[in-house]
Amino acid sequence: AFANPEDHRLTLHVVNYNVSHGENPARVTEVKDARVAFPLPAGVAVDSVKAYSPESDSAADLPFECRDGRSILPLPAVRIYQVLEVATRAA
Repeated sequence: AFANPEDHRLTLHVVNYNVSHGENPARVTEVKDARVAFPLPAGVAVDSVKAYSPESDSAADLPFECRDGRSILPLPAVRIYQVLEVATRAA
Protein backbone atom coordinates (compact mmCIF):
# COMPACT_ATOMS: atom_id res chain seq x y z
CA ALA A 1 0.00 0.00 0.00
CA PHE A 2 1.08 3.54 -0.67
CA ALA A 3 -0.49 6.58 0.97
CA ASN A 4 -0.14 10.00 -0.61
CA PRO A 5 -1.66 12.54 1.78
CA GLU A 6 -0.99 15.42 -0.62
CA ASP A 7 -3.49 14.19 -3.21
CA HIS A 8 -5.77 12.33 -0.76
CA ARG A 9 -5.24 8.88 -2.23
CA LEU A 10 -4.27 5.41 -1.06
CA THR A 11 -2.97 2.87 -3.59
CA LEU A 12 -3.22 -0.84 -2.84
CA HIS A 13 -1.79 -3.67 -4.94
CA VAL A 14 -3.70 -6.96 -4.97
CA VAL A 15 -1.62 -9.86 -6.31
CA ASN A 16 -2.89 -13.38 -7.07
CA TYR A 17 -0.21 -15.93 -6.15
CA ASN A 18 -2.54 -18.83 -7.00
CA VAL A 19 -0.31 -20.04 -9.86
CA SER A 20 0.78 -23.61 -10.52
CA HIS A 21 4.48 -24.34 -10.42
CA GLY A 22 6.24 -26.79 -12.67
CA GLU A 23 3.77 -26.49 -15.55
CA ASN A 24 4.69 -24.87 -18.83
CA PRO A 25 2.89 -22.60 -19.28
CA ALA A 26 1.92 -21.98 -15.67
CA ARG A 27 -1.80 -22.24 -14.92
CA VAL A 28 -3.36 -19.29 -13.10
CA THR A 29 -6.42 -19.96 -10.96
CA GLU A 30 -8.58 -16.84 -10.76
CA VAL A 31 -9.54 -15.68 -7.27
CA LYS A 32 -13.27 -14.98 -6.93
CA ASP A 33 -15.48 -13.55 -4.18
CA ALA A 34 -12.59 -12.16 -2.13
CA ARG A 35 -12.84 -9.21 0.24
CA VAL A 36 -10.17 -6.72 1.20
CA ALA A 37 -10.03 -4.91 4.53
CA PHE A 38 -7.45 -2.29 5.39
CA PRO A 39 -6.98 0.21 8.20
CA LEU A 40 -7.63 3.86 7.54
CA PRO A 41 -5.29 6.53 8.87
CA ALA A 42 -6.75 8.56 11.74
CA GLY A 43 -9.01 11.35 10.53
CA VAL A 44 -9.42 9.88 7.02
CA ALA A 45 -12.66 8.84 5.28
CA VAL A 46 -13.12 7.07 1.92
CA ASP A 47 -14.86 8.82 -0.97
CA SER A 48 -14.51 6.17 -3.69
CA VAL A 49 -12.59 3.07 -4.74
CA LYS A 50 -11.54 2.20 -8.31
CA ALA A 51 -9.99 -1.08 -9.45
CA TYR A 52 -7.53 -1.19 -12.35
CA SER A 53 -6.69 -4.50 -14.00
CA PRO A 54 -4.52 -5.46 -17.00
CA GLU A 55 -7.52 -7.46 -18.26
CA SER A 56 -9.71 -4.35 -18.60
CA ASP A 57 -9.48 -1.13 -20.60
CA SER A 58 -11.25 0.91 -17.92
CA ALA A 59 -11.40 1.19 -14.15
CA ALA A 60 -14.22 -0.43 -12.19
CA ASP A 61 -15.95 1.47 -9.38
CA LEU A 62 -16.11 -0.74 -6.29
CA PRO A 63 -18.62 -0.58 -3.46
CA PHE A 64 -17.12 -0.18 0.00
CA GLU A 65 -18.05 0.23 3.63
CA CYS A 66 -16.11 1.80 6.48
CA ARG A 67 -16.40 0.78 10.11
CA ASP A 68 -14.20 0.59 13.17
CA GLY A 69 -11.40 2.52 11.43
CA ARG A 70 -11.22 0.12 8.48
CA SER A 71 -12.46 0.07 4.91
CA ILE A 72 -13.91 -3.21 3.64
CA LEU A 73 -14.67 -3.95 0.00
CA PRO A 74 -15.48 -6.92 -2.22
CA LEU A 75 -13.07 -7.57 -5.06
CA PRO A 76 -14.07 -8.46 -8.57
CA ALA A 77 -12.38 -11.62 -9.82
CA VAL A 78 -8.57 -11.28 -9.77
CA ARG A 79 -6.64 -13.17 -12.42
CA ILE A 80 -3.10 -11.77 -12.08
CA TYR A 81 -3.27 -8.50 -10.17
CA GLN A 82 -5.27 -5.33 -9.60
CA VAL A 83 -4.40 -1.88 -8.36
CA LEU A 84 -6.97 -0.24 -6.10
CA GLU A 85 -7.13 3.55 -5.99
CA VAL A 86 -8.83 4.76 -2.82
CA ALA A 87 -9.86 8.42 -2.92
CA THR A 88 -9.93 9.89 0.58
CA ARG A 89 -10.91 13.06 2.42
CA ALA A 90 -10.66 14.40 5.94
CA ALA A 91 -13.23 12.79 8.22
